[in-house]
Amino acid sequence: MKLSKFAPFWQRVAHHSKKQPNGCVLFTGHRNDDGYGRIRLNSKLVFVHREVYKKHHGEIPENMCVCHTCDTPNCINPAHLFLGTHAENMRDRSKKGRYDHKGSKSPRSKLLESDILSIRALIDSGFPYKHIAATYKVSLALLEKIKSRRVWGHL
Repeated sequence: MKLSKFAPFWQRVAHHSKKQPNGCVLFTGHRNDDGYGRIRLNSKLVFVHREVYKKHHGEIPENMCVCHTCDTPNCINPAHLFLGTHAENMRDRSKKGRYDHKGSKSPRSKLLESDILSIRALIDSGFPYKHIAATYKVSLALLEKIKSRRVWGHL
């Protein structure tokens, strides 16, 4: 059965929810690139897990995140949702081994591991920084950090 996009918000949430054996309730509707459910509420696109948290636990204080005990971004089971600061959420993510964005896995990275090894070899051979920076489209400051292993130190 096709549900109208104009159906009441909670009816649409229920329609796009699927219970899992592990207790998660997955939102199967529209999700952003990180997997979090999004739906329109009063002409505004909102995160479904945050709205579910508010309905079952109350308002979300400013600067607080709604975190998942199950580590499943599209889970909207109120029992799996808790509040935490951004820093607490990041510590929880790292502690559970869900963040492995070193090197080229980092969304901000412009370089690959092979680039770093080539850059270090060029630096060690005395190739001018200016030419290396132009070739790889990076700053001289970044080259110095690569050389001293302040960045890409894991290689």
